Amino acid sequence: MMQMSLSAQALPLLLSGLAVTLAGAGAGEPYVGLLIDAGSSGSRLHIFEWEPASCAPQGPPPLIIPRKIDSENVTPGIASTDPETLRAVLEPLLEFAKAKLAAREADWHRFPIHLMATAGIRRKRPEHRDSILDALQQVLEAWPFRFRQDFLHILSGEEEGAYAWLAINAQREKLDSPVQDSLGVLDLGGASMQVTFVPSNGSQVLQHSFPIVLRGSKVNLYSASHLQFGVQEAQRLLQQQVIAHSLIRETVHELRHPCFFRGLNFTEVLIMGEEQAAGDPPLQAHWWGAGDYDRCADRIKDLFDKRTTCFTPPCTFGGRYQPRLGNRPFLAFSTFTWVIEALALPSNETTLLDVENAAKYLCKMEWSTLQVRWSHPSEGFLRSLCFSATYIVVLLNHGLGFDMQATQIEFHSARLEPVSWALGAMLWEVNHRFDAEQPACTPPSDGTCPAASPKMLWPLR
Repeated sequence: MMQMSLSAQALPLLLSGLAVTLAGAGAGEPYVGLLIDAGSSGSRLHIFEWEPASCAPQGPPPLIIPRKIDSENVTPGIASTDPETLRAVLEPLLEFAKAKLAAREADWHRFPIHLMATAGIRRKRPEHRDSILDALQQVLEAWPFRFRQDFLHILSGEEEGAYAWLAINAQREKLDSPVQDSLGVLDLGGASMQVTFVPSNGSQVLQHSFPIVLRGSKVNLYSASHLQFGVQEAQRLLQQQVIAHSLIRETVHELRHPCFFRGLNFTEVLIMGEEQAAGDPPLQAHWWGAGDYDRCADRIKDLFDKRTTCFTPPCTFGGRYQPRLGNRPFLAFSTFTWVIEALALPSNETTLLDVENAAKYLCKMEWSTLQVRWSHPSEGFLRSLCFSATYIVVLLNHGLGFDMQATQIEFHSARLEPVSWALGAMLWEVNHRFDAEQPACTPPSDGTCPAASPKMLWPLR
């Protein structure tokens, strides 16, 4: 193995050269970064800017929090787009970025562009997923911004939760003392739900640990993603359960669903296409709403397996480890937001008992009455509202262990800008990835090189 040594004369030259590189990158102008959130239904480009901090060799590394300049969305999502047409689908985002940053065209080659894909791509077969990623890489390499292969990334559910935690606590200015002051986050999507927080008592995180470094101090987040416990997947699982029970009782012609409103009767195709035997008609389910909150809640509880052995206590369901919640305040968003808004409950000081009482009142309504009182543009949302409201109560109390009468959960208001993990992802990139083009901090005016301080060595992902 080749060994290399550095002479005493060469070391000052190397350090001074590094200082020149740091000082000469983008002096006088804010730094800029671009991030594409490639979701299931669309792709959103976020443009961020930030100023470099002044490095203090004897102090902790600075924490830089980017500011969002603007964003733009395109549909459809890349998961439902042929690789051959990805360039055309994403072209409006390129034109938007070029127009927004026209005054900085000379610096475009310095601005990193990241693309982070979520559940829509995670669920694809490996060969299809790889073909989409290859096509995306070719598209982004042709753009005028700075792109590297490792800027293209499929997020895990745990990363989504951790980035949302960073975004929310940065916006709430809670990152100075995260162990004492930070909010936990609860993100309920269609396919999965994420729970992320710092244990209140400072205890270790034994599983699902996501370590981050803030101003030189390590913080261990608990970040868990519960697949198939998003609201749409959970509803699908419950419908399968109702069908199975009806088959056992030989009453499959009468599929009475306790979580559907009385008077809501509809037909749903269950099996068709390749899964259907040749010559057989499609298998259809004829649903009849029963509108029974208590039975609905009991059926939903059956989805949460409390019998599996817990090898690393404490556990929630399915033998899944989760530290004790304590009195940590939480912010719940995504589907939580829209259901609480539909129930006309306040975002603050709402207990799960309040949600349960509202859900009981809602679920006993006739479907025709609900359509008059709730003028929601999506019939699918209204049709599932009894299930969604009941599911929130059961998930948070029976599933995750929140107290029914506690007010530690704040529900993000629908009147505010939606929570996005994109800010947290860019915050992570800026503070954890060394960037010679746009260094996170500039050398002190006395000429001391920040690279000489071991505290400036930040971990790479």
